[in-house]
Amino acid sequence: MAAMWQQLHGVMGLWLLLAVGLALLSGVVRSARFKGWLGERLVRRWLAQGLDPQHYHALHDLTLRLPDGSTTQIDHVVVSVHGVFVLETKHLQGWIFGAERQKEWTQTFYRHRVRFQNPLRQNWRHLKALETLLDVPLAHLHSVVVLTGTAQFKTAMPAQVVQGAAVVPYVRSFNAQLLAPEAVQRILQQLDAQRLAPTRATHRAHVAHLRQRHVRAEGASPASTRVLATVPATPPAPAPAPATTGPGCTSGAASAFPSAATCSRARWRPCRWRNESAQRSLDMG
Repeated sequence: MAAMWQQLHGVMGLWLLLAVGLALLSGVVRSARFKGWLGERLVRRWLAQGLDPQHYHALHDLTLRLPDGSTTQIDHVVVSVHGVFVLETKHLQGWIFGAERQKEWTQTFYRHRVRFQNPLRQNWRHLKALETLLDVPLAHLHSVVVLTGTAQFKTAMPAQVVQGAAVVPYVRSFNAQLLAPEAVQRILQQLDAQRLAPTRATHRAHVAHLRQRHVRAEGASPASTRVLATVPATPPAPAPAPATTGPGCTSGAASAFPSAATCSRARWRPCRWRNESAQRSLDMG
């Protein structure tokens, strides 16, 4: 009997460890950082499989130092004689409302609505940085935003935004030769020489630069840097969205980004999603 109870306790312990492991794994998979990593990995694979490496040279996760001492982080850069393609990856869900020249887009997910920075505007800073660092005409730089999640545009999708593996035919659709082969090699050498090491220390330093930029933009004191890094001081007003029906969609405005302590168990998932959206607004690199 004692042996049977000991065996039963061992089995229960294994099940408990398995449950804890699955809970931890679920938290990691749902995190904004993991989703961003997954989206970038998917784009890497599509580029590697769909573009001829002899004609298209892809670089990933580039952190570059700007003349003012700050840094900018670019998800992917593809260099070819047809120009320099600057790719910004977004792993999003839900419905997206936005236009090319709007400052912010709106993401509707279940019953919640959140505004976030137009990624085309974010990528414009990347283009301007490369224009300065590489001494390349802006006309030779192509901005591309790649959506890797299940998000669907409910307004007209801007021409520079593509979904999933469609990034490959989009890049290959540029046929005009803009750069000589010698210029392509020069740009690759410049990027390789100027990029910072892709380490955690580099990432932390870049995030610190972004937080300082947010503080300056908000006109806040340095003491509030940590708070502003995750939660806006004033919740943004809801952007108008034309659709008020559909799966989990209501016309109610999204509230401020709450902490887990303010969320009941039944509302934890949407609250957690809004917190991730708030953190994602930091990504202005």
